[in-house]
Amino acid sequence: MDDASFLEQAAAADASATSTLMVLLPDGSVSQIRNISRFALLDKCPLLFHAFEFREFSDDEQASIEATSRSAVISLLRFLCTGTYLLDPEECLGSLLPHAEALKLAEDFDVPEFQVQAYVNFTRETEFACSNATPPPDLCETIRFIYEHFVGQGSEEHQSLLDTILNYCVSVFTYQVLGDREDFRQTAFENPTFHQDLCRTSMRRNFEDDGANAIVQLPVCRPTPHSQSALLKRAIGDFQYEIFQDGDGPALEGNVTEGSSPGKKRKPSHGGFTLVHRPKALGRGATCSESEGESESSSDEFGFSLVHSPKIEEKSEPALTLSPTANNSYAKPFTDLVPSNPFAGPAPSVVIKSEPESEQKIKRETGGLSSDDEWDLV
Repeated sequence: MDDASFLEQAAAADASATSTLMVLLPDGSVSQIRNISRFALLDKCPLLFHAFEFREFSDDEQASIEATSRSAVISLLRFLCTGTYLLDPEECLGSLLPHAEALKLAEDFDVPEFQVQAYVNFTRETEFACSNATPPPDLCETIRFIYEHFVGQGSEEHQSLLDTILNYCVSVFTYQVLGDREDFRQTAFENPTFHQDLCRTSMRRNFEDDGANAIVQLPVCRPTPHSQSALLKRAIGDFQYEIFQDGDGPALEGNVTEGSSPGKKRKPSHGGFTLVHRPKALGRGATCSESEGESESSSDEFGFSLVHSPKIEEKSEPALTLSPTANNSYAKPFTDLVPSNPFAGPAPSVVIKSEPESEQKIKRETGGLSSDDEWDLV
């Protein structure tokens, strides 16, 4: 496929075949293809013809294009010069990737005849590979190439090309022992879409192939929905929902990463209750509220529950107790209160003491004035 001798033969018959084509490859390297007659490209590939131009410090016309490989560009030039891109049109290469790359280049430069020829040869190579005991050596590279350049573009031809390679893999999965090949397993592992398409193709074939069960059981790399830190919190038990605010407010301590704004988090104030996410099996260290049984359906449906986390009481002020003189009902209130040990005895209580009935009668008669109209603390 890399044989460019046809260009030398054309240059010997055409003195104007002096143009140079610069090919930029995916790895960043540049390959030069010389002795090109740009006028031989005009009728079949106008896009490539107009890409040539005179460059500074050069007497020859040059063009620069991007391609997946040098062999694909030589295949395009051979087709434009000879009408076919294969050295022997009747011979099978035993490889799939050159035809897929030729199909991609034919689409890029809008050469429909070249595109049809590449598609037909790809299908023929796939059918020929079904009769071999081993798959094509570039099968995995071809699968990656197809999913990178053709899948998701909505073209019927692209979908037909994808169906061809999928049906081939499903039909020869057991015969060519694809499930035991490390490169094929790695391709399915790294490309979950390819594995899903294999399963769909097998289902459309009614799981009649011998390797239908093994295809479903291929390992696949699936992204985890939680980060490592979130998984650690999930293993411990509950992990709290962060509550955000737009304005200023007290920030939560901890869980502040670099680049984040600590002022955007606010402590939830719901009477000592905190909304947390909890797995089905309740973790330890948290007490369920009494209303949890009533909202059990919402907890099962949304995966969260309301738990009670008792707040740590701040250091209390010293308690106040009464002196012995406070037993006098006519003693002035709060004047004989003295501090005592805050940790000794029960907390004091304030009780409103009603006045005797005789005193209430005197107040009614005197208009409510009384020198002893005071509240007592008992």
